[in-house]
Amino acid sequence: MKAIYKKLLILILLLPFSVLAQNTVGGTVFDKVSGQPIPGVNVNVQGTNNNVSTDFDGKYQLSNVKKGDKLLFSYVGYANSIVNYDSQKSLNVSLEEDSNQLKEVVIQVGYGTVKKKDATGSVSQISAKEFNKGINVTPESLISGRISGVNVTGGGAPGAKADIRIRGGSSLNASNEPLIVLDGLPLSNSTPSGATSILSTIDPNDIESFTVLKDASAAAIYGSRAANGVIVITTKKGTKGGVKVNFSSQVGVNTVANTVDVLSTDQFRALVNEKGTNAQKALLGTANTNWQDEIFQTALTTNNNISVSGALFDKLPIRLSVGNVNNPGILKNTSFERTTTSVSLNPVLFDNHLKIDINGNLSFGKNRFQDEGAIIGSAIGFDPTQSVYSANSRYGGYFEWLEANGNLPLLPARNPVARLNQDERRATSTRKWGNIRLDYKFHFFEDLRIVTEAGIDRFDSSGFTEVSTQSALGYQPNAFSSGSWVNLGNYSHYTDALQNKNLNSYFNYTKDLGKFKIDATAGYNYQLFQKEKYESGELRQPTPKEDVATDPVINLQSYFGRLNLGYDSRYL
Repeated sequence: MKAIYKKLLILILLLPFSVLAQNTVGGTVFDKVSGQPIPGVNVNVQGTNNNVSTDFDGKYQLSNVKKGDKLLFSYVGYANSIVNYDSQKSLNVSLEEDSNQLKEVVIQVGYGTVKKKDATGSVSQISAKEFNKGINVTPESLISGRISGVNVTGGGAPGAKADIRIRGGSSLNASNEPLIVLDGLPLSNSTPSGATSILSTIDPNDIESFTVLKDASAAAIYGSRAANGVIVITTKKGTKGGVKVNFSSQVGVNTVANTVDVLSTDQFRALVNEKGTNAQKALLGTANTNWQDEIFQTALTTNNNISVSGALFDKLPIRLSVGNVNNPGILKNTSFERTTTSVSLNPVLFDNHLKIDINGNLSFGKNRFQDEGAIIGSAIGFDPTQSVYSANSRYGGYFEWLEANGNLPLLPARNPVARLNQDERRATSTRKWGNIRLDYKFHFFEDLRIVTEAGIDRFDSSGFTEVSTQSALGYQPNAFSSGSWVNLGNYSHYTDALQNKNLNSYFNYTKDLGKFKIDATAGYNYQLFQKEKYESGELRQPTPKEDVATDPVINLQSYFGRLNLGYDSRYL
């Protein structure tokens, strides 16, 4: 028994020493060549989960380090550095650039690729690992805040278009939208009626990377269309090896973060009683209505995607993907739903001399809109002493301001809840797009390649706007009876179609001549844009109107070329 007590006493005495053996080390990580601090370097105790990252000044502080531990310093583009910890209080480290990594990193530019070390223009690339996490309904949200010089400003409506600005706006009257190239297919910035944006039909789960060309030298090969920069989107491709199945399911809760601060019912009533006229006081109601609570809701967003990738017969890389997102809006009676399917085939033939990329995509969308500005504006300014409903109302049972003769006045706002429920705006869209790319390296002259791409993008939509015959919005002065109003309601329908066809072919020649390196590209591009819209409006009016609008066909044909001449891997 005494022996046990002695062992316990020894353990208790040794415990403080074992605690004291856990040390803290700090220091700064520098670039070995420039001597500048490197932010974001990962500092890790090898074999453990104990790690930190350097701050903006390249400084770090790592706790719970024991003598004999190995500290691993790692950063993209730099060679890893391993340092043995020997109870130092301060440990500064210099990292060397990893030339092998820089040579391997390839970025997509206009009609070709370059190694990162050879890119002289301002080019930024972000891959799937660096995308924003969480529920990303549209692709724009993947890169929001992730690329320097690129500002993404989203809207609040479900599936709303986000404004992308590369290094700010450059025009007062013309468009500031960048050119978007999807798997080699330059897209039109036009969207059909009833669709939210040109990117809203693309499932973010299918995107592999974004490459942003920011300056003139990087974007010039696309001509004047690239005046606001270029965004090159690459989707995921098939891979060699066994079949892999990925399934993801996300659920998110959307709530109103803040409402406009307005007077409460009691404050509003007190203000009118103190400052208002007798006529204004007589208009006060007896209800207690928070109109912003009446039009907003908490909504659940779901996002599901399943993909299968692998190689058929061990030779044909293929990827199949199906996704669905359902995004109800926080403004009632608004929603965005999208179902997408995509297939990608990527065979390599003739002893790696011919590479073929084929991708096809199909997207179905359903949108439900509202006149957000008018409804939210009405909710902010509407009288909180009035109730939402009125038993004697001829406007679908909703309260509305009336004149003494029972007619609707022109100036007061309409009941925002009535506008939500009596104004129906719906649209459906179908988009089909795809591209085929042939990249052939000549057998008899392997320094020369020919690349041919052909793609098509067809975007169809249809929708309607219907105002109830009981809605105050549908009442109009009766042209046949002075002083009276008539409610004919309102109904309008439209169909819209956009089509974009693209064909380009170019030669690429690369050759190392001693210390010189030549990279030359020359080719031809053909692109055709077509648009047609049919509208039939006010079918309940005495004189319905119909209109078919066909925009002029736009045909772009271009010859382009680029020459890069490098010397000694130092000058270009």
